[in-house]
Amino acid sequence: MKKILVLGTSHIGAIKVGIDHHQSLSGPQFDYLALGSGPNFDSFYVADRLIAFPESKAKQIENAYGFKSFVALDDYDAVLFVHGSCRLCLELYSSDRRIPLLSRQVVREIAFRIDVPLYQSLAQVLDPSKLIFLGAPLIASSTRKSRYKPQLPVIDTPEDMSRAQRLAALIRDVCRASIDDPLRPSILLPPPHLLERHQFNTLDVNIRGGLSIRGQSKNPDAQIALDPRHGNALYGQAMGRLVLDYIDKC
Repeated sequence: MKKILVLGTSHIGAIKVGIDHHQSLSGPQFDYLALGSGPNFDSFYVADRLIAFPESKAKQIENAYGFKSFVALDDYDAVLFVHGSCRLCLELYSSDRRIPLLSRQVVREIAFRIDVPLYQSLAQVLDPSKLIFLGAPLIASSTRKSRYKPQLPVIDTPEDMSRAQRLAALIRDVCRASIDDPLRPSILLPPPHLLERHQFNTLDVNIRGGLSIRGQSKNPDAQIALDPRHGNALYGQAMGRLVLDYIDKC
């Protein structure tokens, strides 16, 4: 039986709900290890092929995930990394919210440059075939929070929409190629039906009532304005199916 470590922040809540929804008893075993974003998650580090953490986090991790000591990477067939920007995040490719015209080479360089210290440490010690990057959900398109504005594309004309869809298709093609490249970690992207037509934001219906780190709804009636970045059960079910299909084919 394959063993998969799901490592990340609060976004693993929706993924766990989705995997649990679809998984059969004979399927792979998933173990989860997560802390909230910022200083909490940044306290994870890699040491001697172990995922290590400060003693101050030990009891919290044992109570939540059952790990009584540092987590041995060699116990797992793969690590699914659920933190950092989805590779369809517009902010990675544009500085002014306009849809740029980029070459395949530039898109590859951006998509494969994942600037998360823990991910980079994992990439140095794991065989590329054992590392899978999923990242966080794309921001809901209807958010009004100013800090997320760089992630909202400017789509004023049919030409803007067409250019956005072409760029998204190119990003998908580049990330799809990573799955077949034994020298690179695999990059998974959310299925198109979860996203807006332009593909750079999540549909509100897949965000509203987003799930916490424990897979519980933070507020079932929450408006997107309150939390535009956590996937809900609908999102989790689609992403759980995506992950299980990927693992089955490996």
